[in-house]
Amino acid sequence: MRTNPSSQAQVATYRRRRLGVAAVASCIMSFAVIGACNVLGADPGGGPASAAGVQPAVAPESVVVRPGDTLWSVAERVYARERRDGADVMAFADYVDALVVRNGGAAVAPGDVVVLP
Repeated sequence: MRTNPSSQAQVATYRRRRLGVAAVASCIMSFAVIGACNVLGADPGGGPASAAGVQPAVAPESVVVRPGDTLWSVAERVYARERRDGADVMAFADYVDALVVRNGGAAVAPGDVVVLP
């Protein structure tokens, strides 16, 4: 059975068009998935997409206050770490007093930077 040359050209054109549509649709879906991952914070290579999880860069001699922290709990955490590292540290009560003096009071809020003595 013989086919019409113009019919063969139409079939080839149809296939090329379908392939082009599939390629464009694939690109659109890829960009949509990448965008959704970035918006929802599901980026496997980095931190959260929102600014809520971002903490300021701090020097090693300071600590960022976390939700629920008090100056006392910060002192306990840091004091225990310094004792574990073998540093020559003062008595705990003196350490807490030094924190209060150095930071201008005992009140802290999440996100505050506490400067260590």
